[in-house]
Amino acid sequence: MERIYDHRDSTYGYLRGNRIYCKKNKLMGYVYGNSLYNPNGQLAGYVNDGVVYNCYGYPVGYASQSDYTVYDGSRQHVGHVHSTFTSLVAAAGLFLLLGGIFGGRRRTSSFFW
Repeated sequence: MERIYDHRDSTYGYLRGNRIYCKKNKLMGYVYGNSLYNPNGQLAGYVNDGVVYNCYGYPVGYASQSDYTVYDGSRQHVGHVHSTFTSLVAAAGLFLLLGGIFGGRRRTSSFFW
């Protein structure tokens, strides 16, 4: 289980296998390869070459390969993962999905929803 942290270093949720859960243990989505899906199996977004895209193919953020940190389109810190898994895709997707569903910081809430 990998914990997901927001920009304030507060626990936002976690990743168990390829499933994403909020901190209240509600299933929020899945990570497969470089793509992120909502609980209904619909594409929510994907990552390509460190750029995070929404389901419509528009770039919405960036992901750092060196420290698993995710930034929004304005290069503002969104969150990070203290992780042993090697998927940058998962780290970026987790924040954008959770930020969109929970509303988090205003700039992340419009990424997917």
